[in-house]
Amino acid sequence: MRQVWHIFKKDVRRLRWEAAATLALLAWVAHLDRWRADSTPGAAEGWLNVLLPAAWAYLVGLLVLQDPLVGDREFWLTLPCRRRSLLGAKALFVLCFVHAPYFLAQAGILLARGFSPVAYFPQLMTKQLFLLVMLTLPSAAVAAMVENVVQFALAAVVLASAAVYAAGMPQGQLLTQTDAARLDLALLAVVVGAGAVVPLQYGRRRTAVSRGIGAAAAIAAVVAFAGMPKVTSAEVQCALTPLRLAAPASVTLLDKVEPLPSGFPRYILPLTTMNLALPMRISGLPPADLAISAQLSFDIRTENGERYSALSLPYPTQHAKTQLAATVWPVGPAPAYEIVMLDRTVYERLKGSPVIVEGSIMTELHQRGTTTRIQAEKAGDAPGLGKCTSAMGDGAFSQQGGLSVTCESPDEIPNPTYVTLMAPGVEPSRRTGLGAYGRVTSYPRSALLSPLNRRNAFIPLVAREDWTKNTGAFPQEDLSGAVVEIVPEPVAGRAILEYRWNGVLLSKFVVPAKP
Repeated sequence: MRQVWHIFKKDVRRLRWEAAATLALLAWVAHLDRWRADSTPGAAEGWLNVLLPAAWAYLVGLLVLQDPLVGDREFWLTLPCRRRSLLGAKALFVLCFVHAPYFLAQAGILLARGFSPVAYFPQLMTKQLFLLVMLTLPSAAVAAMVENVVQFALAAVVLASAAVYAAGMPQGQLLTQTDAARLDLALLAVVVGAGAVVPLQYGRRRTAVSRGIGAAAAIAAVVAFAGMPKVTSAEVQCALTPLRLAAPASVTLLDKVEPLPSGFPRYILPLTTMNLALPMRISGLPPADLAISAQLSFDIRTENGERYSALSLPYPTQHAKTQLAATVWPVGPAPAYEIVMLDRTVYERLKGSPVIVEGSIMTELHQRGTTTRIQAEKAGDAPGLGKCTSAMGDGAFSQQGGLSVTCESPDEIPNPTYVTLMAPGVEPSRRTGLGAYGRVTSYPRSALLSPLNRRNAFIPLVAREDWTKNTGAFPQEDLSGAVVEIVPEPVAGRAILEYRWNGVLLSKFVVPAKP
């Protein structure tokens, strides 16, 4: 223990200014977060939420490289210093100058916002674990495999660029949370790799083996995040929150073709693409207040063995080079149509004979939570949502003002959560969702360092003489007697429904041109 303390004091003397800088950045972030009343951080906080993790990673890298593990000419190797003591001293430094200050800052933010840090201690520990997995452990692992700070900085830039690129890849964004497993499995690969590298380097200094493990972990994380099939990701999510079915649910194709509803989406397609609408019905699901569905796979097969596989969601910019794309409509409460976009050449080849249609849909059922009502421009507690408040604010996309409703909680806020502004004599009421719209910013919007989850809703206000039932706004004169109703609808379960339709004649389901 004395040896650990001696090395720790030496590291503090050598890195006191760098550690002080990270503490100052953390204090600034906590100060800004403490007074934030919006789901989108301000410009200063937005940039600091990027700068502070970078400063932490640099500090951890400098700490490890004070006594490098790569090479055989380092001074510490000539001392009677146990490698376990060296690792313990580095871990103590990270605990004292990264994790402990971050914990205290988060506890202070919760106190300032009216939440008890004791009651939400598990959530604070979850944030500590997230910081360890996402930043401190990977940073220590990278630093343990390089010789100097320059190599560490180059490796950090490459890894950060890969993470940003993977996060920005054009993937189909489902309204359900089918893609959440991608990030979880990518993080698992990172933490397993980093967790193996650090003890291996400090225990035996096997640099070549450690670098191989690190490279394999990085490749596995990229493959899990960017290359995992959507069906596999959905299966993981369904396994975590399964939907209990008394009997197997079914997806059937309706033979009767009825006129399309007025709200049916008619995409602007190139002349080389046909638009089809296959009416369908889902049966066998338990009762739910909300059902959201998403397309996972869609295939068309012919009797002679031809097969066409669809994109899970159509990309308008890719219609000209896509043979087949498919999605369900509407996504809730129950899909009524399978919308298919098929290359005209393929359609002409298939329209004359029956085909086999196979596909899978993920259905997510939600149950209505506790309803909370608060007076407009007031604050109140909302079960399952923490604390909610409403106040006048500027428009999110225009200069038009409105009522901004904000809910914040150390727990995850259910998605969707609906907000309804109502008043006597105002019909219909104005309904929107928390997080349905967000402000466009020229700075980073990420606020992962915050201990609070925040979601906003914005309802435009107009003068009564300008208010009509079709504006999507609310008359400002009636705001004084208005009530904000907030209803969470958390997930009750998820299930993947597979179907196979035989003998489908595609020509029956062609969408006529819009008149």
